[in-house]
Amino acid sequence: VDSIVVAGFVLGDIHARTRIAIEGTGRIIGNIDTPVIKIEFGAYVEGETKMTKKPRSPKAENSPELSGRV
Repeated sequence: VDSIVVAGFVLGDIHARTRIAIEGTGRIIGNIDTPVIKIEFGAYVEGETKMTKKPRSPKAENSPELSGRV
């Protein structure tokens, strides 16, 4: 999938190209592969999490947060 929001129960691996958000009621038993993940307080995750690199945009390269400049 491109992105997914988990508020219920998932048994199995999840791969998202953009992002995964796990709400406080979300339960995942399986591996996660995504460039961006948000896990709310109370969520349950059992498995490995792999944060794949997301391609950087030219605009992001000039961002002080990403370039180390202040």
